[in-house]
Amino acid sequence: MSIKTAEKVAQFLESNMIQQITVMGGEIYCNPDWAEIMVLFLSVPSVSYARIVTNGDWAKGKGGEFLTALSLFKDKLNIAVSHDRWHTNNHVEMALDECKKQGFKYTETTKKEDTLDSIVPAGRGGFHISFYGMMGCHCHNPARKYSFLIDEQGEIYKCMFGAWDYASVLEYQDGGFAARFKEFNQVFYGTFISSCASCQRSWHQTRKTP
Repeated sequence: MSIKTAEKVAQFLESNMIQQITVMGGEIYCNPDWAEIMVLFLSVPSVSYARIVTNGDWAKGKGGEFLTALSLFKDKLNIAVSHDRWHTNNHVEMALDECKKQGFKYTETTKKEDTLDSIVPAGRGGFHISFYGMMGCHCHNPARKYSFLIDEQGEIYKCMFGAWDYASVLEYQDGGFAARFKEFNQVFYGTFISSCASCQRSWHQTRKTP
């Protein structure tokens, strides 16, 4: 994500009173502008809780600088350190120690989460539907009902699977997203959807409609 796009996303968050965000999907520390982007997001008054998903590799070398740059926001920030079969886990302990040292709230992947069933293809739902996606519907869970995904281009997707791109943050710089989101989703929440795969088929159908 570029700083320019991040500024538009931050304006979207503020205008639409978004309260909780998760930053993930590619290691944030690999973006050379990560610090400025995070300050933009965390400075939004309505954002009361923010979660960063990370592999913890920033802890190697001058690892403390990663958290120091975020220290003004530690009251609303949670560092979620991945410790599972899909990462090297080389610097997890160092990352956790640094979180403790600087007084950040943090979580570490549990054994229960380290399973194939727990993996969600965030942003890749348009290309991949897991067994869960064939048998269940991610957004039918009340805790996820009003979740959505914003990608690095500022495009908004119906859920974190990224299977249905239906808006852009540019369209809602002055607010109004909540009403649109409910309107768009009412067809799904008002009728039975058997699975994420069904939703994806509906998305493909809209692409065929003139």
